[in-house]
Amino acid sequence: VIPTFGRPDLLERAINSALLSSINGSVEVLVIPNGPSDEWKTVESLFYEDSKVRFIYCEKSNGNAARDLGLKESKGKYIRFLDDDDYLYHERASEQLIEMIESDADVSSGMIEIIDESGESYGICTYPEIDDFVAANMKVSGITLPTANVYKRESVNNGWDDTITRAQDYIFLLDYISNKEVRWVKYHNIVGIWFQHTNARVSVSANGRSFLKWNF
Repeated sequence: VIPTFGRPDLLERAINSALLSSINGSVEVLVIPNGPSDEWKTVESLFYEDSKVRFIYCEKSNGNAARDLGLKESKGKYIRFLDDDDYLYHERASEQLIEMIESDADVSSGMIEIIDESGESYGICTYPEIDDFVAANMKVSGITLPTANVYKRESVNNGWDDTITRAQDYIFLLDYISNKEVRWVKYHNIVGIWFQHTNARVSVSANGRSFLKWNF
């Protein structure tokens, strides 16, 4: 599920990375444009003949509303949320899914590398060295980043709260782990890129990011 707003120059890369991350081509990519911009239509035309890619417009200009619509429209057994400015290392993402299927897990977390527009790396977002997913979510780590995680679709019985404008990913995970046990596996590799740039974010009005070189 890829929410998008105002970044057609990056959206095509995200979609292609999702398509290539499938196992034997079995994938649906749900692109959810949200808000008043129609720049996404230029990208939609590139995938017009690809039945694996669906564009579903969300009238509300809100990243969480877009993710929630994609979640409701999804038909696959497994689901990943990918922001339109980020992308997957497709060979590792498909390997992550294969390992998850083999272990019959509810959720799998990989590692994410932070890269800026010049190609400079700002470190690796990893996961806590503990085996309990609930306890892991109580710590600062990279498992809050949507790109890192694949979920068994049937285990996701919560939605994305569109009243939340900050820490949306963290709130989603807290809702996900509430009142249930989940089987969690770790994928011991970098599965994708958290792309740092100066453009606006998906669901907040502030431009750019402020960050230091770090690992966590």
